[in-house]
Amino acid sequence: MATLVRRLRTSVAPMIDVTDPYFLRLTRLISPFGNHQLWTEMIHANAFSRGRIHLDPVKLAQNLPLRELEDFADNVVVQIGSSSPQDAHEAVDTLVKLGVRNINLNCGCPSRNVQMGAFGAVLMKTPTVVADIVSAM
Repeated sequence: MATLVRRLRTSVAPMIDVTDPYFLRLTRLISPFGNHQLWTEMIHANAFSRGRIHLDPVKLAQNLPLRELEDFADNVVVQIGSSSPQDAHEAVDTLVKLGVRNINLNCGCPSRNVQMGAFGAVLMKTPTVVADIVSAM
């Protein structure tokens, strides 16, 4: 039974204003077997390419579970949103340098704000754009 429990995985969908680094830390602490993935809230790729978030330690810590990356990097998934292959490439490059090993492109968020930015679920209307972004990543 213990072997089965260790293989089961808890995974919480990325949720705005919920799955922040503090929530992810709590999730990790209460899991007795470390059998879960920690998914971040979506971070727009241009936060790295234009906003230079990685140069501001306070903003970076508010968006990424840096403490978890130190010894739990295999189970941290950072979700990015983008409609630009170049922005996605720059974000992934920066995230990898920060120690992130798993990056997810958001192609499912139905939020009106996200749709207006031409990313999230609206990307599914343009599969060639998705392919270009994934190739650039």
